[in-house]
Amino acid sequence: RYLTEVATYAINQAKWEGAAPRADSPERQHVERWDFGDLPAVWKSKAAGLEVIAHPALVPEQDSVAVRLLDYPGEATLAHEDGLVALAIKQASQVVKSLRKSLLSGNELVLAFAAVEIDRKGLVEDVIAAAAHQSLRSIEAPRSDAAFKAWFDALRSDWHAEAIALGEQLAVALKAWSAARTAAAKLGTDYQDSQQDCWANMRSLLSAETLRYAGSEWLREYPRYAKAAEHRISRLNGQFLKDQKALEMLTPWQDTLQAAAEGYPGLIRLCNDADQYRWMLEEFRVSLFAQQMKTRLPVSNKRLEQQWLKVQQWIEHNPR
Repeated sequence: RYLTEVATYAINQAKWEGAAPRADSPERQHVERWDFGDLPAVWKSKAAGLEVIAHPALVPEQDSVAVRLLDYPGEATLAHEDGLVALAIKQASQVVKSLRKSLLSGNELVLAFAAVEIDRKGLVEDVIAAAAHQSLRSIEAPRSDAAFKAWFDALRSDWHAEAIALGEQLAVALKAWSAARTAAAKLGTDYQDSQQDCWANMRSLLSAETLRYAGSEWLREYPRYAKAAEHRISRLNGQFLKDQKALEMLTPWQDTLQAAAEGYPGLIRLCNDADQYRWMLEEFRVSLFAQQMKTRLPVSNKRLEQQWLKVQQWIEHNPR
């Protein structure tokens, strides 16, 4: 094992030290366009007398995109998707420039952003990326110039409209969360457990890790999730004990996913069952804190337990 790690380090040394890639390596720096031929999913080479298996992927790096050799196939899968989107953003500069100007703009939203303490610029970038990631969900991630061009052309034709549609849904949600924050201000420091849970959930939904990869089907549900939060906050004054019981029911299921995701980076993106479980938790939250609002799918403690068993089975069959 030690020798294998030494060999892996040798083959990846350029990545960590910023040095130029070896001549026989598929690695590239400062990629501006797909001009490096086909990108294999697996790359075999020799280092320290051993065969080393690595996984090439497009990788976003600050203001550039690179081709890097990564150690694990799951890691490479996720990095490659991010790299594809980053390269598409570089090549569709006019579309992206227009979206950066028009998405989530207006005086009403300026106040909403201030209320929820979320940065508009970062959220706009996430919406732009989310629309691009959505277009990758139904295809195999491109690994050739022709496949990249076909995907990019299709994406570019729909990108603006898709991002604007997502932005409109997000704007409705932001206003509802803003109203919830305004209502919470009247509560002061009362009901802190419930308030903190509510805002932690809001930040999770608006984080890049969630928003970019949620898919449009779930991003369209954001207004309902935000309105459920608004309803919850508005009723805390008279139903705090009921809220606490609901929170005690929800927390173990949330903790289960969090612990598993920490131990298996990328779990929610790699495992469809974990992704489904993650959104079942959002629906469970609606059923607990805003019972009068409909859920998108049936959800209960039993259903969550059954879904989590599927996640555990996937982890067992797909060790890191």
